[in-house]
Amino acid sequence: MRKDEQFPDLADTFVAHRSQLCQAAARILGSRDRAEDVVQDAYLKVMEAKTVFSVKEPAAYVFRMVRNLAIDHYRRSTLESNVFAVEEAGQGVPSPAGTPKPFPSAARN
Repeated sequence: MRKDEQFPDLADTFVAHRSQLCQAAARILGSRDRAEDVVQDAYLKVMEAKTVFSVKEPAAYVFRMVRNLAIDHYRRSTLESNVFAVEEAGQGVPSPAGTPKPFPSAARN
């Protein structure tokens, strides 16, 4: 049995609602490109799932899955931008000791 046969409702739902899924993710992320990545990630998670399960409302399930992944991506990118901003801010601070002086090499003695 192929993977797309295991989850026909979910696979069909991704195909049928792809543009709406991308729009929903783009509203959260603020970027159409990142939204498309999230939708693709969600699709792959469904297709790579080891467990076969039945979903009563495939559209609701898929939209919730994309929403949750978009929120995760947004939080991660916000955290990374804050961490890197702090790191970059510290690069311009001069060292109180100045630059280190080179050690005399043993060959010069």
